[in-house]
Amino acid sequence: MKYKLTKETKEWCGITLHRIKALKDFNGISKGELGGWVEKEGNLSQEGDCWVFEDAKVYKNAKVCGNALVYGDAWVSENALVSGDARVYENAWVAGNAEVYGDARVCGDARVCGDARVCGDAEVAGNAEVYGDVRVSEDARVFGDAWVSGNAEVYGDATVYGNARVYGNAKVYENARVFGNAEVSGNATVYENAWVSGNAVVSGDARVYGDARIYDIILGYPMQWLNLTGFKFNITITLSYIRVGCKHIDIRDLVKITYESIKSEISCEREFILLKSQILCALDLLKLYKESQE
Repeated sequence: MKYKLTKETKEWCGITLHRIKALKDFNGISKGELGGWVEKEGNLSQEGDCWVFEDAKVYKNAKVCGNALVYGDAWVSENALVSGDARVYENAWVAGNAEVYGDARVCGDARVCGDARVCGDAEVAGNAEVYGDVRVSEDARVFGDAWVSGNAEVYGDATVYGNARVYGNAKVYENARVFGNAEVSGNATVYENAWVSGNAVVSGDARVYGDARIYDIILGYPMQWLNLTGFKFNITITLSYIRVGCKHIDIRDLVKITYESIKSEISCEREFILLKSQILCALDLLKLYKESQE
């Protein structure tokens, strides 16, 4: 045995927890050193170099094993499993049937619960929440106030942060980024070096990839139109026309659009330059989608 439960106890959520004490030297832990808190011996394996430090807590049917470490004010509960070389620390918590393994990190005030899996070298940090049947793996990072839920997957070198939401069956992978107030949902995929940000909404079967930069755009499903938000008026784009506020413009006249011709519908010339750039990007997306369906 490498540790024992001491007689020092504390009440936590109606459960009596016991301070642990090392019975031998291992992995930088000295014999006689006090650790964190567990409800019972089954919460922390007697094998491997796993340990619970400081004021961290492991209870109910949760288990820490392998070389995993839980420390700070973190807690692991219910049926959660932390294994491998994983780390859960600061004020983070892992609950439900969630698993954190490999070299994964859960820290800050992050929450991982439900049937979520965080593995590989992935990190969930800040105030991020990961729940449902989510998979965050490889070198992916979810942080800030981001939420990833449902059956979503974030992997590769992808990052989801800010107030972003990724849910449903959505996938974000490779070097893609989703941030700001963006939402990616349904069966949508964001991959390669693409960015989705601002108030953008990507849903349905939409795909954003390459070096695309999508912000303040709503990708509709089926993807026959796009809405641009964040301007003075709502802007709708199709492959045949563009509507800016009440002004209807045939797509063939796109090259003729000038600031003077639509200045009543937008705020300033700078916004006009941004608008034309986003329209061209949106048209490219619509064309790519149409071609992929043919």
